[in-house]
This record gives sequence, C-alpha cells and structure tokens, in this order.
Amino acid sequence: MLSAAVADSDFDTIELIGHKLYGSGSAYGLHEVSRLGEKLEGAAQARNSATIVALIEELENFVQQLKLS
Repeated sequence: MLSAAVADSDFDTIELIGHKLYGSGSAYGLHEVSRLGEKLEGAAQARNSATIVALIEELENFVQQLKLS
C-alpha cells in the first residue's frame, strides 16, 4: 500500500500510515516501527519522495527480520 501511495504521490495516505505506525508500534514493543512511522509521517508532510522510499525499504527490512526471528 505504501509503494502504491508513493507511485501516486499520495502524501496524505503516506502521512496517515506513518502516523498509525508511529502510534501503534510501541504498543507492541516495536519501537523501530514507531521510529520509522514518525519519520514517514514527517517525510510525507515535507513531500520528500526519496526519503519515503528509503524509509519504506528500512521498514520492509525490519519486518523481514521479525519474520526470521
């Protein structure tokens, strides 16, 4: 969903998803998800696609590591 939002330059959706990740990550003990969510939210507000793409990659890598654990 994030990748599609980036492709469509849908910064409002990216900001909303970032905000939700920021708010819920810590509740599950996933502080990295909260950190990345906060950064995604800010990057969406700044309309910074390059940073958003990099943060999505970080998030995907983090989730992949969770699956391996």
